Order: sequence, then C-alpha cells, then structure tokens
Amino acid sequence: MQIHYGGKVSKAEYLKAIRLHYKPTRRRFWISGFIVLFLVCSVIYLVTSDPSRYGTLPQEMFPAYPIILVVLTYPWWVPLLSLSSYNKKGSIYYNQIEGIISETEITINTADTKTSRLWAAFTDYAVGENVVLLYLGKNRINIYSKSLFSDSDDWERFTSLLKERLPKNEK
Repeated sequence: MQIHYGGKVSKAEYLKAIRLHYKPTRRRFWISGFIVLFLVCSVIYLVTSDPSRYGTLPQEMFPAYPIILVVLTYPWWVPLLSLSSYNKKGSIYYNQIEGIISETEITINTADTKTSRLWAAFTDYAVGENVVLLYLGKNRINIYSKSLFSDSDDWERFTSLLKERLPKNEK
C-alpha cells in the first residue's frame, strides 16, 4: 500500500503543530497564569496600600517584575517564537513537499532535498485535529497535515498505518 501526499503546510497548520508539540506544557500555562495574576494583584495591593506600612519595597522590587513576568509567561510566547522558524530557508514546510508513505518507509521530497526514513526511525507520534507529528528523537518532528493528502481516505489510511507501525506511543 502506498499513500501519496503533496502540497504545502500552511503557517496556521505549522502553528497548530507547534502547539500540539508543546501541549504537555498546558498545565504550566494555567499555573503560570494564576501566579502572574497573583503577582499583579500583589503589586496593585502594595502600590495602593499605606506607604508607611511597606515603605519603598514596591519601587525597589520593580526591576524584578519584568523578569518574573517573562519567566512565568513562557508557555504563552514560546510557540509563537517557534513559529518564526517557518520562514527560514532550511524549513521544508515553507516550500512545496511531496512524498510516499508505504508500509516500510516514508519519503519526503522538496525541490532541494529527498529524504527516506524507515518507520523504525520514528520514536513517537502525536495526533491533533487534522495534524500529525512524527518524532525523530525527543524534539525533532515531521509534520503531516490533512491538507497534504488528496482525500479523507488517504488521511485515514495514513493514521491507521501510523498506529500500526508505532503502537501506543501517542502523546
């Protein structure tokens, strides 16, 4: 069985894939949000409360607030920062890609590269809404969106073959 695919992964699909990749940080997203909210409320309280009670503490701590804010909000901005790699010359998703998925390997062809990987090279996968990530190690991923396939049947055959070749490693 061979499944042909081709086209271009859009920037929106690429962002969806990045968010799927960072999905385990979703809990950190909410925890960080509550901490930021607590800190903002604390700062407002300190600034609006009796100055004789806290002295110049809020003003002295002010340089630390932006640093704390950046550290605590990273789950929100890291996927958007990663999106900048979409337009880089080395990104295969910025250009047209095509390939064949078979029971033994997956090929990816662009104007500049031709790559063939055996299923055994993939260590894990994640399935999202109309997007699949195939992991080569921990952070190296291949992105396949439903729009790359000519019809829904090919997409379904691909996801079935994926689950057969990489049993229950789904994130």
